[in-house]
Amino acid sequence: MPVVGVPKTVDNDLLLTEYCIGFDTAVAIVTEAVDRLHTTAASHHRVMVSRPWDARRWVTLMGGLAGGPT
Repeated sequence: MPVVGVPKTVDNDLLLTEYCIGFDTAVAIVTEAVDRLHTTAASHHRVMVSRPWDARRWVTLMGGLAGGPT
């Protein structure tokens, strides 16, 4: 019986893959959080800094690009 194993990771650090399982969801959550921070920061006239945790910084990079300054 042939079997294929795919490790689940949100770090997007598997060779020869575009996205890892869980990466898209992690980026979507970071993007939504950044969008919510924009609203709160604008209403309070403040600057807010967020730093999502991920080992290789891919979630941080992609989430920041997706939810970046408007």
